[in-house]
Amino acid sequence: VKNIPNFAFHLSKSMEALLQLCDDPDSNVRMVADESLNRIIRAMMDNNVVKVHMELHKEIKKNGNVRSLRAALSRFAQLAHMIRPQKGKAYIQNLIPSLVEIAKRREELVLETLASSLPHILAALGSFTTDNNIRDLLKTFLCNLSSEMPVVRRTAATSIVSVCLNCRKPSVFLSYTLNSLIDTIIPLKDGDDTDTVLGILNCVRLLLPHLSQSSDSGLRGSFGVRRDTQDTPLSVDRFIQVYELCLHFTRHSDHNVVTTALETLHQLLLSAPAQLLDVLLSPQGLTRSRIQAQPQDSNKLSRRTLSEMSVASSVEHLTADSPLLDTQEDTIQDSRLR
Repeated sequence: VKNIPNFAFHLSKSMEALLQLCDDPDSNVRMVADESLNRIIRAMMDNNVVKVHMELHKEIKKNGNVRSLRAALSRFAQLAHMIRPQKGKAYIQNLIPSLVEIAKRREELVLETLASSLPHILAALGSFTTDNNIRDLLKTFLCNLSSEMPVVRRTAATSIVSVCLNCRKPSVFLSYTLNSLIDTIIPLKDGDDTDTVLGILNCVRLLLPHLSQSSDSGLRGSFGVRRDTQDTPLSVDRFIQVYELCLHFTRHSDHNVVTTALETLHQLLLSAPAQLLDVLLSPQGLTRSRIQAQPQDSNKLSRRTLSEMSVASSVEHLTADSPLLDTQEDTIQDSRLR
């Protein structure tokens, strides 16, 4: 069959039809379509995997019905490691806008599939992303943390960690994300939105283990090249703020907030940096609150909404030598990979 004329055309039409049949009302049809897709992909692994990548990417870009999108997204994630380095830049630049649009959907199954697929996709293609790509993804997921739907908040937190860990500057974006999350809820005010508090605490809990790990290098430049990056270490005050926030929300009237605060506090103490332990174990203890607005600090502490604090909105405040900006050398190498 592979030797027939116009084989690529027939393969394209076959995969397109099978992906659409994954959303058929009849469960038997859906099952057969799913099995047929798997058989085609296995048969094409040797010499036509590029065409399979293209067809799956085309379906992801459509952002259509739930079942077809999930089928394409999960399979693309499984095959992402087989994308040739020469094509990695083109794939990720075209894929990021589609992932951003998918992240804005509210179907639980779609968001769960996206959250489970992102680590595999970015593990293979994260070295080709630009800082703008990462900011676009984080902006969308950070906004999802205030959703009323628990699944949306949970998948957003998981996706944020995946994006930060698999970008070219993980330590920079991990620190920046934590700073942004904390700035959203301090100084404390009465009547904080419960959904937002839950989303932020859960995301902070997932970030903490990775913040405690020293990372003095990141993926930068061309594929597979590691270079030292300018690190942005978190001050001990940030960890103290997390500690105080956890204690504060243990007195919340909503038991879900109390449970999440305790889980976050537990994770903080498990992965606490030495500087934080020194402060907590010192005879003086905490001499002042870092989450309540003080009269003399009224102009320093200001809170932002999740949409306002997104990474994308802060580009204008970055200096030319900021580690959140691609260097000229990075830009030149990126252009060569296109």
